[in-house]
Amino acid sequence: MSSQATYKSVAGRRPPGSQAAIPPASSPKGPIAFSWKPAGRSRGVYAVAALGQSPRRIASGWHPDWSPRGRWIVFKAPSGRLALVRYRGDAVARDLTVRGSEPNFSPDGKWVAFVRGRYPRSSIYRIRLRDRVARRVTPPANPPGYELDVSTNSSPDWRPVRRGTRTRCR
Repeated sequence: MSSQATYKSVAGRRPPGSQAAIPPASSPKGPIAFSWKPAGRSRGVYAVAALGQSPRRIASGWHPDWSPRGRWIVFKAPSGRLALVRYRGDAVARDLTVRGSEPNFSPDGKWVAFVRGRYPRSSIYRIRLRDRVARRVTPPANPPGYELDVSTNSSPDWRPVRRGTRTRCR
């Protein structure tokens, strides 16, 4: 597909040789970010401001998520590490120095939750953006009786979990 493809064609039927544009992430300000591999090009993070406009390549990578104010996009870079890039401005990705996938901004924009490890032996971590310190949130390597299913592209939703309930994912 040419770079003149519209979001409608990206989100609807995919052209031959391209991979689906998933998972989409909506900005609080309106644009949509998604990972997509057009035919003949490498996979990247794209954004489109409105239906009918051409997608704009933001960076190489996948699994994008918007900051709460819609200024930053966090994603998994080809190196396997998480990275940040400004939506408007320079397209230089800032390395977060941690390996992981499926990043998700906290509602206050100070943290990013992410998955590390391969299913079924994966854990959720969070990294504080101010000092880039990562901490594990779920038990290591999912001991017997503990279930964390990240096989369906679920991400933390940041709501408090009451005692005696399962961890919620959206």
